[in-house]
Amino acid sequence: GFLAPLPVEVGAGRQRRSGARPHRVGVMALPVAAELVRTFRLPLIAHLLAHFHFMRCGAMVGFARDAYNVPVPQMAGPPEFMRVFRAHANQSEQQTGFYWLMWIFSALVSPVAGGAIGILWVALRLGYFEYYRKLPTDKKEGIHKGLYRFTIPSYLCNNIFILGILVKLVQSFL
Repeated sequence: GFLAPLPVEVGAGRQRRSGARPHRVGVMALPVAAELVRTFRLPLIAHLLAHFHFMRCGAMVGFARDAYNVPVPQMAGPPEFMRVFRAHANQSEQQTGFYWLMWIFSALVSPVAGGAIGILWVALRLGYFEYYRKLPTDKKEGIHKGLYRFTIPSYLCNNIFILGILVKLVQSFL
């Protein structure tokens, strides 16, 4: 059917001394996969960096649970724990949309631009997490101003992705 994997021969196009026929594999052959990796290496790097950052955020919540005696599955604790927990929760809220937008933009518009913007997004989210979790307990003034240094540019990255996707969509109707 339409969604069935296309058979691809591995070894086709290479000289074979043994005379053996190339074997068949599923959707992707190694040369095709290597070309995809070359084409999308920057979005792949951005995706992996985002994933490692997310895993680190989760580990930091675990460390904060131990440091501030907040047992699982308890969701509340001292302000120091809550900042780490909330920064991780915010990251999880942002991550899924970022992945979708970056990959669609990279496929439709430019993998180089998509990956570069994606790496910038990860750096901004790392800054957000570090700033949020290290805020002094008594600091009320300027909390939003400091976080906006990271949130507004990271939202701008996502909006660039959306704009590029929309331009390609509109162009498809012209």
